[in-house]
Amino acid sequence: MDAKTASFPEPVSAKKIRLDRKGTVEDAFVRTVSGCATHFEANMPAVLTAHDPEGLHQMRVALRRFRSAVSVFRPALTSPGMDALTGEAKNLTGVLGAVRDLDVFRGELLLPVIEHYGRTEGLRTLDEVIEGRRVVSWANALAAVREPKVMDLGPAARALLEQKEWYGGDRKGFKLPARKFAREVLNHRLGMVRALADKMDELRLEDRHKLRIRLKKLRYAAEFFESLYPKKKARPYIVRLRRLQDVFGYLNDVATAERLLSEVTGGSFHPKPLLRAEGLVLGWHGFAADDAWPKVKRRWKKLKKEKPFWA
Repeated sequence: MDAKTASFPEPVSAKKIRLDRKGTVEDAFVRTVSGCATHFEANMPAVLTAHDPEGLHQMRVALRRFRSAVSVFRPALTSPGMDALTGEAKNLTGVLGAVRDLDVFRGELLLPVIEHYGRTEGLRTLDEVIEGRRVVSWANALAAVREPKVMDLGPAARALLEQKEWYGGDRKGFKLPARKFAREVLNHRLGMVRALADKMDELRLEDRHKLRIRLKKLRYAAEFFESLYPKKKARPYIVRLRRLQDVFGYLNDVATAERLLSEVTGGSFHPKPLLRAEGLVLGWHGFAADDAWPKVKRRWKKLKKEKPFWA
């Protein structure tokens, strides 16, 4: 293969989970977890060979979806082996998250400010500091992904699915129809969202964070069960849910930026240019974040008016 035709492995997004509308909870669990494992493994080349930020993001998404899937189905079946694997997934998610936070900060929060104000001394220094941290975080992430227990995560999950260890548990919910179970799960998760979203104006910062997490859990569950329902009903609802979550994602990125900047400039002495750069970044995105909260409320009102596709 010559240089002109050579290419790096591409990141892979999650494929839609295809469930049998007449299937059981067990069927849905096996297909969902298998899909998450495939998504995780598919991004190994993009991370280990290409060092692609999007590949790393997709690997992290796969881990979060896997943990969410085990949580979604836990009321109906128990799998101690899967619970142990979610512990490994959580640890790896933290390592990958450190890289993702720096990638997003530099690419989506810092660079727009540099493009507007130019590479002033402070912004240049801040960019160099963040880039140095990115290099270290990437090295940590690559070392973590190469760990045998991580490389074996997908096969280990499939082996547990084949063992069907939930047969020996005290819960028999895995025999229930998947659609009946899906309706109960989605109603519960929507109720958790409404408990906070309906008092949006009263939410403190930590409550907004809780709402973001609850929205994400609802969205993952909705996507897992989407194929059990007509596409023309499920797809528009999930699109609205994603749009609402996107705004929360930006707000979370700004909060993460505040934390990262505090770590960079939180010592006893820092040059004034670096402190000015911190102020420029926080001021720029703080203003945008203030504008984003009304958008959250508008999008929630639109979602609330739409009938849930599982109802």
